[in-house]
Amino acid sequence: MKHKAFDRHRRPPNREPRRIYYLFCEGRNTEPGYFDALRQTVRGALIEIQSFPATGDPSAIAAAAVAHHKSVRRKSKNSFERQDEVWAVFDRDNHAHYYDCIDSCRQSGVGVANSNPCFELWLTLHIEEYHRDDGRQAVIKHLRKLRPDYDPTTKTMDFSDLIRTIDDAERRGGILLKRRTEEQHGKNLGPPYTMVFELTRAIRKAAREAI
Repeated sequence: MKHKAFDRHRRPPNREPRRIYYLFCEGRNTEPGYFDALRQTVRGALIEIQSFPATGDPSAIAAAAVAHHKSVRRKSKNSFERQDEVWAVFDRDNHAHYYDCIDSCRQSGVGVANSNPCFELWLTLHIEEYHRDDGRQAVIKHLRKLRPDYDPTTKTMDFSDLIRTIDDAERRGGILLKRRTEEQHGKNLGPPYTMVFELTRAIRKAAREAI
């Protein structure tokens, strides 16, 4: 899949400028498919997605997001453009540099919507709570039981239907993070947890404020 260059000046005609969320996503289908479905449901914020193939290391995603963030800030001509946000979306899996990538992004002002062990945990939270310390394959297997339309080969499903329960997912994501933080007390939290709810909340809040 050929990556499309971001057009940071592309805004809806005859409307006030809206905040842009630049998302740098791991994978070609699951994360981009989900956020594309979210893009169809929010009207007050713009979502630009660039996907990367699974490389076994989120370092490329973090580096690209940090570089784009610096470019946006350097080229911004007005105060609204400086409010546009850049986010990196990647999984824990067994990536050796996972925590380093989180630190690099945050230190550079890039948002991080990371999931441990995987993005499928976030999809599961749309349906029910999940507190088991499982690996990626166990989470995917459980998601398939809940949603048989999830195809682990193509990593696709009816994301638009799933997003109807995003309020529940955000609430469960917050509960899960609070529980991990209280249990582990360290900054390098173990599974399961996901920060994707912080990104979706930010996008939806910006959308509401712009309408």
